[in-house]
Amino acid sequence: MQFNERVLKIIDTFEGGSKSRFATRTGMQNQVYNVLKPEYKPGKITTDRIISAYPNISVEWLTSDTGEMTTENTTVQHTELPDNSTVQEVLSFIQKHSGSNSLPALSVKLNVSLNDLNKVYSGQKTMGGKLAQIIHEKYPELPYHWIKTGKNPSGKSQSSPKKKNKVKQDTFKPQIQTPVNESAPIQPVQPLESTDNKSYIQVLELQVQSLLLINEGILSGYQKVIEANKLLNNTIIELADKVLSLHKH
Repeated sequence: MQFNERVLKIIDTFEGGSKSRFATRTGMQNQVYNVLKPEYKPGKITTDRIISAYPNISVEWLTSDTGEMTTENTTVQHTELPDNSTVQEVLSFIQKHSGSNSLPALSVKLNVSLNDLNKVYSGQKTMGGKLAQIIHEKYPELPYHWIKTGKNPSGKSQSSPKKKNKVKQDTFKPQIQTPVNESAPIQPVQPLESTDNKSYIQVLELQVQSLLLINEGILSGYQKVIEANKLLNNTIIELADKVLSLHKH
């Protein structure tokens, strides 16, 4: 196995195939594509950067393809990872993998807010890239892509067979109703049942009145701007006349 192939194996194992994440983690943003060329001959700086970013990688394996890829049996095989996992299954696996007996214990190990972790576990928040990155940096043997999406890089699973009617997990859609997003655009009022037409009309009347008030405010502000502009123009004209008068004298 050539050096570039060994690097690709590291990327597949620890970064879910993301070359950009590997480049960022090793600090080799400008060199990564050269490193991945078959003819590339690594120097000590390159290997030191990789070992520093991935301390479980064996120096002998990286430099000469001797022995196992990792110095300890810490790399989780892809077939051990449950495929198409829900966010709850991902966190439960990470909790067990880390030796934590509860979410509070896991939050301490990850140094993240227990409240945020509970919200992710309950489905009120999605598994964002920031949390996935924190977990991946703490446990680099767990692929970032799997942490964030629940999808096994190998597409196989021995511990969690696929279940029918599961929600697609590539976006980790919450399993319970999410809180209202206050920044979301206002949705149009849906028509009410015919038995409640009177209430519906009242709602529309209130909306119309509110829009009229807003419009009046906009027009009032616009008129004030026009008046200020006129005043400014008159002042400029007066000052210009005084300047011309002084020049004549």
